Amino acid sequence: MNIIRNFALFLLFFPAITYSDVYITLEATLISPACVVTSTNGEKELTVNFSDVNAERIPETKKTFQLVIEKCDVKKGLQMYLSPKDGDTALINGIPVLTTNIDGLGIRFVQEGQVSSLPFYEWKKIIPTTNDSKGFFAIEAQLVTDKKIEDLQGGPFRAAISLMIDYI
Repeated sequence: MNIIRNFALFLLFFPAITYSDVYITLEATLISPACVVTSTNGEKELTVNFSDVNAERIPETKKTFQLVIEKCDVKKGLQMYLSPKDGDTALINGIPVLTTNIDGLGIRFVQEGQVSSLPFYEWKKIIPTTNDSKGFFAIEAQLVTDKKIEDLQGGPFRAAISLMIDYI
């Protein structure tokens, strides 16, 4: 009886010698580096200054700015994503705009040479003009209002937007 109890105690404290094999497969997709987007002078932040705007000329007030896309394969399919950084989005006269700090005044963005507005919060395919390893992309910013001129509050206005470019 003692022998059986001692043998049972021995088995209790003696680790079992077992092993198992686990096969692990690792997979990944190597992606190209992200594009770097700058202004034409190489700055990562671009200021578009509308200067002094006569309220009566708001529908005609536009500014075009050029973006440079580099350090990626600009000949591949590219897409752009716009999201507000300072301000929000709204529909003014059925047009998606970036709101400003002046109630009823927004900024519409259009790819140069196009008619329809660039969307916010969604990816939009773009086709930049290319020169060697750089791409160039022009955007037109247009002031938009749904208020009567006399109802618009005068003064400086401000808004900011973030723009990302990635592969399709």
